Amino acid sequence: MLFSTIYRPPVFRSSAGVPKQLLKVMKLTIFFLIVVCLHVSAAGYGQKGTVTISGKDLPLEKVFNVIKKQTDYVCFYGYDVLKEARPVSLNFKDADVQEVLKAALWGQGLDFSITGKTITIMKKVVAAAGPGPSRGS
Repeated sequence: MLFSTIYRPPVFRSSAGVPKQLLKVMKLTIFFLIVVCLHVSAAGYGQKGTVTISGKDLPLEKVFNVIKKQTDYVCFYGYDVLKEARPVSLNFKDADVQEVLKAALWGQGLDFSITGKTITIMKKVVAAAGPGPSRGS
C-alpha cells in the first residue's frame, strides 16, 4: 500500500477561480461591517454625558461630585472660587452636563469651560466699560 493513496495533500485553488466582482462585494461588506461596529461603539461611549440630579439647597461641591460620579468629567476649581457660592436647587433627569452646569452656576458670578473631559470652574469675567476709542484732533 502506497502512502499517496492514504494521504492526499489539500488542493489549493488560486484566486483566479473567484470572480473579481465577488471579491469586491466581499471587501465592501467587510468594510461596512467595521464602520457600523465603530459607529455603535462611539455612540455608546458618547451617552455618558448625561446627569440625573435633584435636590434643594445643594452645595456646588455636591453638584460637581454628582457630575463626576455619573460621567467621565472631572471638575477643576479653587475653593476660593466657591467661597461665596450659594446652594442651588436642581431637578434634572438625563440632562446634558452643560445644561446642569448652566443652571447650577446661574446668578453665582461663575462660569465654566469644558476641555476634553475636564470642567474648569472660574469667576465670570466682566468686561470693563472703559473709555471709547479716542479721536485725534
